[in-house]
Amino acid sequence: MPTKVKILPVNKTVVFNSPLEGDEDTLVRTGTIGEGSCFFHSVMCACSKEYCAMDRKGRMKFVKRLRASMAGNVTRYSWEEMGGGLIAKIPYQEKVYDILTKFYDFMSSSDGGDARGRSTRRVVKKLIKGDVENLELYRLITELIPLDEGYNQVILKNAYDNTSDMKIEDSKKAVIKETIKYINAKSEFNIIDPDKAEYLRSVITNFNTTIMNEAESSTFSSYVKNLQSVEANVDTYTIGLISDRIERDIYIIDGSTRLPYRNASVENLQFRKSIIVVWVEKNHYEVVGRLLPGNRIQREFDKGDPIIDKIYTMLVKPDKVAERYPSLVPYLPREYQHSDDEESDDELNNSESEQESDKYYDSSDNDSEYEGSYVGSDIEDEQENGDDGPSNGEDDQENSDDDPRNGEEDQENSEDDQSGGY
Repeated sequence: MPTKVKILPVNKTVVFNSPLEGDEDTLVRTGTIGEGSCFFHSVMCACSKEYCAMDRKGRMKFVKRLRASMAGNVTRYSWEEMGGGLIAKIPYQEKVYDILTKFYDFMSSSDGGDARGRSTRRVVKKLIKGDVENLELYRLITELIPLDEGYNQVILKNAYDNTSDMKIEDSKKAVIKETIKYINAKSEFNIIDPDKAEYLRSVITNFNTTIMNEAESSTFSSYVKNLQSVEANVDTYTIGLISDRIERDIYIIDGSTRLPYRNASVENLQFRKSIIVVWVEKNHYEVVGRLLPGNRIQREFDKGDPIIDKIYTMLVKPDKVAERYPSLVPYLPREYQHSDDEESDDELNNSESEQESDKYYDSSDNDSEYEGSYVGSDIEDEQENGDDGPSNGEDDQENSDDDPRNGEEDQENSEDDQSGGY
């Protein structure tokens, strides 16, 4: 098996061996800031001139502002549209049940303490209003509609099933409809005075509406807050927001296999200029580039670039890999390997043996024959020594940095002009 890559110091660049490399390719990866927003830092390192000109503190502030700006652009509508609505509806539905559970616990409590959970306390405040009569009224409702047998097994289940492909607002209406249907079917409800029955229906509707509105508001706020937080991990939907913001496709390489990360969503790929990041040790991202003639690094790739086409084909059209990139067939899931299974296994084992380690990475320990073959730097050195790259390079070099292959261990990693800041 190939040696798993290790997290690099910020700005250190080393050769990154991968089966994706072409005959003329040499891939490299560069260490990024790891303070919870390493994905953002990797992407900005590839495409933002403004970001690359900053020191460590400036880069952290830059990413924090970027996350806040992206969060500020998320509306209730766009939130509900993410992932076909699932990114909003699943946590919303979980929050509804959470509030209901804690409200029922509060109603059944005899110690007179506060309800558990901030959202539940807001609901209690709006419904009870410190009035003992209201308290008894809603206690009656919790007895009339059991939490599990009523809400969980019947009302919420039917409502969510009937609106599985609809919006949250449709789900709310369905819950109210199912609740009224449930209480109308209860024998004890049909023997009370009609005016009192209608009043109870209105109270129950207000009860449901208050809880569902609080659940929606709380869930949306949590999503926006997490998007702003540097400690929150990125998901498919966050990657989509970043891609749209910078107008770039983002491909992820699995550092443990050095191949495209197969669990990554491809729904955000739109044939734009592309960036490649590598997922290192399952908790950190670094930016990947190509070493160019003249010891420069390209970190943005045109949509037709061979390495992008290889990654895209492996992820989206694996049945075409044998025809277009036969050397990559052994790395496909078995159902897409058209050669004999045993032969494919042998090819894969041989390839993995060749990829067993990155000689340039090993050289950082100063104990191999390849000592000094990588570039090491920190941000302070980089800023002190300035920008050695040309300011008007062609597209295929506009996001590059000087990377002398034969430099000493502490040689600077000077960065080239990047495209405009975000």
